[in-house]
Formats: sequence, C-alpha cells, structure tokens
Amino acid sequence: MKRGLLTSVCVLSGLILSGCGGGGGGELTGAGGAPTITTTPTNVSTTISSIPSQQLASFGDGASAERFVSSDGLLYTGIFDDPLLKSVIENEAYTVSGTPTSGSANGVNYQTISATQTSDAAQLDIYVNGIFLANNETVSIALIKSSSYGYALVSVGTQLTSISASAVSYNGNASVIEVASNGAVASENGQFTLSINLANANPVGTLSTSGMRTFQFASGNVALDKSTGNLTSPAGVSIGRINGTQQTANLFGSLYGTDASGVAGVIRSTGNTPATYIGTFYGKR
Repeated sequence: MKRGLLTSVCVLSGLILSGCGGGGGGELTGAGGAPTITTTPTNVSTTISSIPSQQLASFGDGASAERFVSSDGLLYTGIFDDPLLKSVIENEAYTVSGTPTSGSANGVNYQTISATQTSDAAQLDIYVNGIFLANNETVSIALIKSSSYGYALVSVGTQLTSISASAVSYNGNASVIEVASNGAVASENGQFTLSINLANANPVGTLSTSGMRTFQFASGNVALDKSTGNLTSPAGVSIGRINGTQQTANLFGSLYGTDASGVAGVIRSTGNTPATYIGTFYGKR
C-alpha cells in the first residue's frame, strides 16, 4: 500500500464517512457516555492483565501496523501512515472542535469528530462505524485523517479483560476495496464469519465473507494470542476478486469487549499486481 492509498477507503459504502459525503466516525459511545463495565463474565479461562503497545509490522512506504491502548482506554489495532499520527491518537493529543455528529443506519452506529492536533494545530478528522456490545461497550472500524500526518485505518473499541473457554462464531459487517494500478477504485460490502474455539490453548479459527458478488477475503488459520487478544493470520489471508486473481494479505485484528464478545480487524494485501486490496470487518458473537 503506497502512502495515501488509505484515502481510497472513502469509497467503501459500508463506511458512511462524512469526509466523503456521508456519516462518520470518532470514539463511539452510548447515551450514557464512555463504556462502563457492569458485570463480570463467567466461564473465564484466560484473564488479560495488560495489553502492551506494540508495532505489528512495518512497510516500505513508511506505514506501519500498530496495536495500543490509548490514554482514554480504547484499544486500537490497524495501519498508520505516519508514527506521529499513531502518537496523536495513543496520547489523545488533540482538542475536539464543537459537538461530534452521530447517527445510525441499518444497525450500524456512526460518528464524526473534528479536532485540532495539540502539536501543530493541524486538522484531525475521525470517522467511525461500529456496533454496541453488552454494557454499552463498543467495537468498530475507524478512518482517521490528519492534514499533516496522513491517514490511519484501524479497528477500535472496548479493550478486553477476559476470554471465555468456549467455541464461538463472530458475525458482522465486512468490506473490500480494490485499487487498481491505474488508480481505478471498486468496492463491495457484505458480511463475515469468524469461527474459533477459544477453549483451545492456541486457538486457530476460520474467517470468510458472504453476501458479496465480486470480492472476498478468507483465511483458514486465524491465530489468537490468548495473552493479549491479538489476531493474526500467519499463512496470510486470501483477498481479491471471487472469479479472478487473489492476493496474499496481512491481518491485523483483535477481540474486543471486556468478555471478548466483539471482534474487528483490518486486512492489507502484500502485493499490488494487478491491484491492491484492503479489507475490514467488525461484529460480535
């Protein structure tokens, strides 16, 4: 993915982004404000004591995949054009301008936040689409746009504190975007399913999409790190046209919600011939 390619995420009709003419993003919260924990999950096999800030991957164009808990307690996992933008989000180094715009459509909650970066007074726009889990917790996909530090495409939501010992299936919304070498952009939205047995010592699940006519992504080896809730696909994700060329891609994802009831992730192809592919998914069990 070349620097600036994340701008093409605007065409994902599943991401209703006000910066591209639709709804938007930001830190998704319920009517009562920030997510709160009101119950303790049962049948717990693993307790997550802490989630470290870590770089998951780096790319030749200067972008990197990052995972961290921000100063306001939200868990982020995804791709940043510039490490300075990651620092802005991780440390909440911005001031919100005005009142965020929010709404919902087809079961998806969206919000737009306009802000000013503390470091250089540059414009920062955050767009998010997501859903609510139990206890007003959240899981979502966000596009972050900085006028000085480029873009980020991330999954974000309530950080997990425990993983129940059970076999589960997560379902929700998925999107694929194709950026051809000549700059032409195509996209499609559908659904995804992630099936994984969380009771196993080293869980490995299967990820697939449905409801799409043109594009897809799939993996038979989605690996969960039970000490942190991080999701990867060591052998890669297959992404591309259903009746055409498939690219190998990296998966950067996580379980979300205090009891791991949500999941979300970002997928980026490792090659760009004949096109570059980006995928997103978010949902719950």
